[in-house]
Amino acid sequence: LFSGLLWGDRESLSKAATAYRAVLEVFTFEWTPLDWATAQNLLGLTLSTQGERERSADLQENGIEAYRQALRFWSRYPESPDYAMTEYDLGKALHSLSMSRSSRGESQELTSLLEESIASFEASLRVFTLEKVPDEIRHKYPRVYFTSPLRDYKEDQLQRYIEMQKKKGCKA
Repeated sequence: LFSGLLWGDRESLSKAATAYRAVLEVFTFEWTPLDWATAQNLLGLTLSTQGERERSADLQENGIEAYRQALRFWSRYPESPDYAMTEYDLGKALHSLSMSRSSRGESQELTSLLEESIASFEASLRVFTLEKVPDEIRHKYPRVYFTSPLRDYKEDQLQRYIEMQKKKGCKA
């Protein structure tokens, strides 16, 4: 299912979303919280990706909600790479939604979306620093290093990026 997210077409993404929702019928927060949080994160990734590709704010918002649900579990472990990855994914989804709304001339909530995006990136950076992240984590979570908007930034550049986004958010 996961490889379909990166290269999948509309049908593959829809099937993946359906599958993750079915998994969430079995893995509940009360019964298996770790599996539930993992499935929520993957559902968020699926819906966010589908929403970006189809330019659907509804799908993007559903993806954002799935990430927020996953953080119900991961926020208990704020030093874990899974917490950081979920925060990163949430930040990326919020940033994408704000950019798509901005390009369509929808100015409502842009500032709050960007502020929440920045807060998620900052939470991720508390775990994923250049000094803290061992090689095995970099290989397990390559999206942190190879996807926008954080691609090719070093830690000091990330801080400048965050400041730049804060300034842009204040003008929106």
